[in-house]
Amino acid sequence: MLSSHITAEFAESREKDSQLENSGKRGQSPIVAEFGETRPHTPPSHRHPQPHFQQLAAPYIIPATAQIPLTPYPDPTAFSHGQVYPTALPAPPLWAYMPVAQPVIPLSKPQEKRITQEIMSLYQSLLPTPLNITRRRKFVEKIQRILHEEYPGRQVDVHLFGSSANGLGTGGSDVDLCLVTDWERLQDVRFLAAGLKKHGIRRVTCIPNARVPIVKLWDNELFLACDINVNNPLALQNTEMIKTYVEIDARARPFIMIIKHWARRRVLNDAAKGGTLSTYAWMCMCINFLQMRTPSILPALHQIPHTKRPDNAIVDGVDTSFCSDLDQLRGFGELNSESLGYLLYAFFRHFAFEYEYEKYVISVRCGKYLTKESKGWIGDRNYNLLCIESPMNVFRNLGNSADDITVHGLKNEFQRAYSIIVNGGSLSQVCEQYIEA
Repeated sequence: MLSSHITAEFAESREKDSQLENSGKRGQSPIVAEFGETRPHTPPSHRHPQPHFQQLAAPYIIPATAQIPLTPYPDPTAFSHGQVYPTALPAPPLWAYMPVAQPVIPLSKPQEKRITQEIMSLYQSLLPTPLNITRRRKFVEKIQRILHEEYPGRQVDVHLFGSSANGLGTGGSDVDLCLVTDWERLQDVRFLAAGLKKHGIRRVTCIPNARVPIVKLWDNELFLACDINVNNPLALQNTEMIKTYVEIDARARPFIMIIKHWARRRVLNDAAKGGTLSTYAWMCMCINFLQMRTPSILPALHQIPHTKRPDNAIVDGVDTSFCSDLDQLRGFGELNSESLGYLLYAFFRHFAFEYEYEKYVISVRCGKYLTKESKGWIGDRNYNLLCIESPMNVFRNLGNSADDITVHGLKNEFQRAYSIIVNGGSLSQVCEQYIEA
């Protein structure tokens, strides 16, 4: 019975996502596009150029239609994983992209109210349905059952992490699972993949040499794609941290989900192949932005006194614990009355014109900007134009997937979004799907 309901729900989800994404090359449901019958896991050999250069005219206010069609080309100095750079007009010198004197174009109250309403409408459409949630729960139970049958007598616990557990998932989100076990044999993901195949799991792919080794799979019964890793406590702590931030203030969840949606629609969330930023990096940018409002909307959880958990992880000598007492934290941002519409406008304005990319590091852990000098992230070896400190591993820059050319393109995208909003455009225009011409 559940299977038939899921099939119907999945078909409806396909149609809904298709309408939402429009009818372009990238206008498919994220489930169908990435995990359909023909090519469930293999990334396309041709990626959209990342991100998208536009010819800018003073004072950096650009029409939404001024996008220049681009075609990617392999740069001889590109990374070995296949990153492509935009073929665009000759890039101006670096200083041309730094903050300039920019007249602030105020957002009128009617515009702010309309954008806020559009944000809430889109946010509601992105939320997973009760059946989406049921599918994920049943999938976790299925994997747990398979592991107990395949490895009797072994203690293997299955935990959701990522978007399915941190409150920022959509109906089309993948499932991320972390297996926790003291059985060393299972840490070989090739051994794990072989065990899953025995129980009818389709399309199992093993990636043992990744920074975090994973098994990727597709479940034909529940229509879910999944990545599984083993004994990765930081993944679980990251998930709990994001979930805590999301639940502190009612604006956090819709704000972050809209930015995630915008980044996906504009093809700005592919750190591995596109050379842009990971979804996690975008989430950290959003959280830090809300921390930096005046008054602050979100606190810096790592800086608040708290009791450490028994399983607290230490990474290279750095304590990863943080305050997760929601009874203590809720209401933190009540002195800030900014609406979602104003916050979106301010986010794009800030990263288009105000943020000093050459000088600062975004730090969720500290709830402020750090200087690159204080982090030692300067010089040819450690230099990146965009620096986002990982909250759990302060030696890792989440922005290192985006080089200078990419950051220039990101700024163009921030400027594009800002221009649409201040000129009376809609949120659907801001989030218009980027389609390679």
